[in-house]
Amino acid sequence: MTAETQAVVSYDVDSMSPLLHLAIEKNVSVETLTKLVDLHERVEARAAAKEYADAMARFQAGCPPIAKTSTASIATKGGSRYEYRYAELDEIARTAGPHLHKNGLSYSWDSTISEDGKRIRVVCTVAHVNGHKATASFEAPTASLSGSMSPQQEVAAALTFGRRQSLVQALGLTTSDPDNDGSTGSGPCCTPEQVDTLTALLDQCPPGTSDKMLRYVGVKTLDDVPARRFEALKKDLETKIKAQK
Repeated sequence: MTAETQAVVSYDVDSMSPLLHLAIEKNVSVETLTKLVDLHERVEARAAAKEYADAMARFQAGCPPIAKTSTASIATKGGSRYEYRYAELDEIARTAGPHLHKNGLSYSWDSTISEDGKRIRVVCTVAHVNGHKATASFEAPTASLSGSMSPQQEVAAALTFGRRQSLVQALGLTTSDPDNDGSTGSGPCCTPEQVDTLTALLDQCPPGTSDKMLRYVGVKTLDDVPARRFEALKKDLETKIKAQK
């Protein structure tokens, strides 16, 4: 066997299929052996992806909805306030952790801040013990609506928010209220992105607009606003903003 062939054979021989072992014994060309190794890697990657999908399906079937145990009270620059309920990151970890471990899954994060420092992008990577990985990302502004935090606090808050949202997205989790208070029976509520949109619009409206809107809809927080009401509310707020200009 040539030195070149030996270099190729050194690639994880113990894990190669019988076909690869046979090819080595027959002293096939380096080109053929390389193609077989590439094929073997693709087959292993496909099998790992299937194992990951199976593990994720078992996890999602066993993991309960994450309870929204915390309430955020936000003061806007316009002088009004609004509240919404959410699931803390540690509550997500506490609830999902045992089910992830049981199915050989784990997660980690990476983040980058834009050059102007105004936005942060958080990437959550979910890995299976077989080596397969999948990612989900979430991008958010670093500046708070209230302007009451220091730059460092704003970045830290945006990082925590990005971690929470990217993890929920990567794991396909659902969140729910711990009880039925505030339930309107009107179907699914607005998504986090829709809540963010309403928040940004309310910040441009006169003080007290958020309270009036919540009373009009018949809910306690923006998080409870039915998704079917989103477009109408968005249009109404945009009209109010234009009327001020």
